[in-house]
Amino acid sequence: MDLSIIICCYRGQETIEDCLTSLCNQSYDSKRYELIIVDDDSIDNSGSIINSFIKNRVENYPKIKYFKKENKGLSVARNFGIDKANANLVSFIDEDAKADKNFVLNIIKTFKLNPKTNCIGGRVELWNNDNYFAKIYHYGFFNSMMDNNAIIGTNMSFRKRFIENIGGFVPQFSKRGDETALFIKAGNSLSKLISNNIIVYHTQPNNQKNFFSVRKQNGSVGYEVNRLSLSYGHSRLIMYIKSLYHLSFVVLPIIIFILYLYSQILFQIFLGIYTLIFVVRFFVLKHLIKPLRFLHRSDLKKSIKDYFFLSWIIVYGDFQQDIGYVKMLMFNKHR
Repeated sequence: MDLSIIICCYRGQETIEDCLTSLCNQSYDSKRYELIIVDDDSIDNSGSIINSFIKNRVENYPKIKYFKKENKGLSVARNFGIDKANANLVSFIDEDAKADKNFVLNIIKTFKLNPKTNCIGGRVELWNNDNYFAKIYHYGFFNSMMDNNAIIGTNMSFRKRFIENIGGFVPQFSKRGDETALFIKAGNSLSKLISNNIIVYHTQPNNQKNFFSVRKQNGSVGYEVNRLSLSYGHSRLIMYIKSLYHLSFVVLPIIIFILYLYSQILFQIFLGIYTLIFVVRFFVLKHLIKPLRFLHRSDLKKSIKDYFFLSWIIVYGDFQQDIGYVKMLMFNKHR
């Protein structure tokens, strides 16, 4: 067995069949890889769809293992899948993603060509490209985020021994941030690379409500990641700076509003401070400029409205992320 592909599924009834079909129709010998489906106690029709798929599987499909377990979150599900894997290489793909036909072949080939590498990421293309919001998000915000050699959970592969040696994924990360936490935990033992030949097609948020909800969750996860980093020797000062960074965007507007009612001089001073922070964040640090450039360079047919729309979701999305971070900072210290 050359590769074990782990699909952690929770409420994936809309996409899981397409995901499994893409993984079963690979260019690689189906007897040389396996699929491990970890159903984290989905409350929708995912289980029935998976069982039907397995029952009706054709002869040349790879071996499929299906486990339905108590809901304990994504990281626990990933560790469960690793424990059930027979191959020395393990790969993760989300239930709302589908794999390129050469996905398996290129994972195995890349590991063989890079014997000292223990973690490989790949390219993520847009699946739901018929949705306006998903397209603007993906080609602007998402691609700019991935530009920094990012590896995300929907397309990441490892040498199994590497994950076992560092004790697996961090259990407290139940929805997001699991890969970031793992990389922090791994420290200098991590050796990663990105291969543009390893491709998955992933669904993206299809409206503002979903996106802003995700951004708020990311803020909460960011706080947990910062706390985790302290356990592995990272600077406490850096955490304080990051906390102040997020606090400023939530607290300063409240202070500015109060000062507007009572002191015009202090109002103008704090408004100037907030404006300076805003400019640094979105223009100097390129939180806004970089996604706009990626959107501009994309093959999408664009209008001025699209640039303004992307600007809006980035700025307000960052604000939602700050709220998520601050809520964790202020009200969840016991965690």
